[in-house]
Amino acid sequence: MSQTDRLISLTALGIVMLYNELWNIVLFRWQNPFAGFLGVLAFLAPLLLLQVILLLVEPISGLLMLIYVLWVVLYDIPWSYALWKLNLPEHEKVDGSTSS
Repeated sequence: MSQTDRLISLTALGIVMLYNELWNIVLFRWQNPFAGFLGVLAFLAPLLLLQVILLLVEPISGLLMLIYVLWVVLYDIPWSYALWKLNLPEHEKVDGSTSS
């Protein structure tokens, strides 16, 4: 791995770590499930960029990182979506019942 490849991959990793921390602040400190859901969707861009970079410059690391990417896509996004939907204000919930 060249020095340039190392710098690019470490920069991408730093950005992923920063986005991860920002997501934690939005979801847990601000207690905003909708912003947390949007944050995890925005987190996909740098995460996928890191995944591609690692596959190109360090394939073993790229394969190991794939486990985390799959976890984010298959668990974290559906979980964040469900959390947002479960925490809608009462006037925004649609339960299918009619009131008379």
